[in-house]
Amino acid sequence: MKQTIAILTDRYSGYHKSIVDLVVMEIRARGYSALCVCAHELVSDPDTAPNDVACNSLYGLVDQYPVRGIIVLAGAMAQNTSHAKLSKFLSQFSRPMVTIGDGAKGAPMVTTDDVAGMRQLMNHLLTEAGIKNPAFIRGIKGERFTQIREDVFRDGMNNHGVAINEDYVIEAHYETEIAYDRVSELLQSHPNVDALIACNDMMALGAARAASALGKQIPADVVIAGFDDTDEAIKHTPAITSVRQSLDQLAAIAVDELVCQIENNDDSEVHFEVGSELVVRSSTRRFMPMLTDAGIDSNDQFKQVIARELNEIQPPANVPCDEMIQNLWNALKENDPAFGAQIDALKPTILESSLQWWSHTTHTIEQACQSFLQTESTQANALAVMFAVAGIRERIWSTRVDNSYRETRRLKDNAKAQRDLSSSTRTQDVLENLVGWLKAIQARSGYFVQYESAGVTPHERAELLLCWKNNTGERIPRVDFASAAVLPEPYRSQEASDFMIQYPVYAGGKVFGYLLINPDGLNLKGVDAIANSVGHALRNRSLLREVAAQRDALSRTNEKLERLANMDALTGLPNRLHAQTWMRNRFKKALKGSDRLAVLFLDLDGFKAVNDTFGHAAGDQLLCEVSKRLLSVLKNQHNRPSYLARLAGDEFIVVLDLDDEEKVPMAVMESIRQTLSDAFYFDGERATVSVSVGASIFPDHGNDPEVVLRLADAAMYQAKDSGKNQILIHSDESNEAAAEPPPFKDNKAA
Repeated sequence: MKQTIAILTDRYSGYHKSIVDLVVMEIRARGYSALCVCAHELVSDPDTAPNDVACNSLYGLVDQYPVRGIIVLAGAMAQNTSHAKLSKFLSQFSRPMVTIGDGAKGAPMVTTDDVAGMRQLMNHLLTEAGIKNPAFIRGIKGERFTQIREDVFRDGMNNHGVAINEDYVIEAHYETEIAYDRVSELLQSHPNVDALIACNDMMALGAARAASALGKQIPADVVIAGFDDTDEAIKHTPAITSVRQSLDQLAAIAVDELVCQIENNDDSEVHFEVGSELVVRSSTRRFMPMLTDAGIDSNDQFKQVIARELNEIQPPANVPCDEMIQNLWNALKENDPAFGAQIDALKPTILESSLQWWSHTTHTIEQACQSFLQTESTQANALAVMFAVAGIRERIWSTRVDNSYRETRRLKDNAKAQRDLSSSTRTQDVLENLVGWLKAIQARSGYFVQYESAGVTPHERAELLLCWKNNTGERIPRVDFASAAVLPEPYRSQEASDFMIQYPVYAGGKVFGYLLINPDGLNLKGVDAIANSVGHALRNRSLLREVAAQRDALSRTNEKLERLANMDALTGLPNRLHAQTWMRNRFKKALKGSDRLAVLFLDLDGFKAVNDTFGHAAGDQLLCEVSKRLLSVLKNQHNRPSYLARLAGDEFIVVLDLDDEEKVPMAVMESIRQTLSDAFYFDGERATVSVSVGASIFPDHGNDPEVVLRLADAAMYQAKDSGKNQILIHSDESNEAAAEPPPFKDNKAA
């Protein structure tokens, strides 16, 4: 298995992707594999960006990964933070390391010399293009790369004696859309602006589109220039002048230096700087001046200008440019059909990768035809050439429509995946939606790893949940492994790709795991949003589990509170509150049928003497033993349902279901009286009590539980008055005595 080099970047698109891909190419050429950890840009204030902090904690784990060295795109990652914080970030790594674009003392660093190329650009614009009222589009005010380019802009203006209008200095955060809006506002309020100089190509592209939308001709009305010479510079017609950094050289030096550290233990502090150069394209020069003047009859001049324009963008390998230029000249001058035949033969070979060149070439040819249209002898020839070129335009249009459809489909697939993932609440749903997305983007291989628990930093243990290979998703049986291993065996050793990208799965300021994807042949714009959607799904699942756990805990607490509210804490029997509710419900049920119930009111005789003699602790023990004896009697002496409750102090009630033939439960009452007359023992002491029992019968003595209980209570008082340790059943003669006291009264001393 190849040894691995890690690359740290905050995104894998645009300029960043260009650098990463070149670095990966150099890594592969030296026999290593590459792991690109793609989290977020470093933040200056962690408190305001919890998601960024959680994502970027993945960087800190890289030093524990099975990698030999680390390449950090420090300049790009630290655009919005201080050099001190960048240095602190880099200091956490102990493995061999090289930084690109910026760095810290003690680590090898490779940067580009932006000054040389920017000076060339300013000289070209001020002397050759003759600009007088340029606008400067900065990335982020005070940011290192913006400041370098803005300083050269200001120096160039001052050196050429051109005043700087500060209203023409705008900021667009390196973004195409922001540049479009800011430039639109600028050109509408200041139409005399004749140049738009942007700190990168993405902003230059936005500026060019804004100028064109306002009817400005490029470069006749306004010239456009960018920086970095990325694909964005050639996405516009006319192609945009830019400053090219030697990124291939930068990548080669960075990898060479890191491999030297790895293999030779050479960790000397060095700073490499690669150059930059101006790439002049049609956006900053008047188009083919020789063709509008006397030079129209010069074959050599014509070929020289056309060749210059056609080579502004790298021509496709299958296009013989010199032959095509000669055929074009012959077609315009002599109506030679060879040009049309050549165009017809090349038309089917136009691919997506060559669209920009063909678009630029057709624009160049159409511009060249304008001069020939002015001359009667060549007018028909020029029209024939333009007709042939129209076929190319149609091919470009149809190919772009297809591309637009595929891009729209990709965006819809991503949007659907985000919606489906974000709304998932089960792990199985998350995995199924991930499989659908990986299939839609036609990923060659991919993995989803979840940490044992979510947090602001990665957990040390993880679980592989999904393996996607050969257009098939495999739900993995639980495979627990150390997070620092990236993938468990045998998946790590069996992964065929030598380039994988790791995206943190995050939400709510926590990191839940990561996606690991082979990026070959993929457009991975929007993957961060997918990872965030997975994070939201896992967060939702976690929140639902927390809510369920809290609900269960609350239910248990409520049950406990209900038990405490309805049960006697000393004996565990139902208490006064429970007895009230239970008797109401039981009597309602009895009224609907033909049930007969006996209500016994029990009050201990001599209990106060036990408390006074042995103390309240002994009294409590006695009450518990009384409860046990009563329960035993009801279980063994009564074969029908019964109910026992402690009302308060030494008062108890018993409710008995009666047989149809049973008028009063004398046997049970007598058993109660006898069992409670037996001696009680506690802590070596002996005590005796007795019980006075009053009884009433439902429905013989009443239908209301309050009344029936009051009658039983009155009968119990009469039993006490008769000498205690007595059983007395209510009779009609005692109705008057039952008027008082209330049934559920406070405890009294016996």
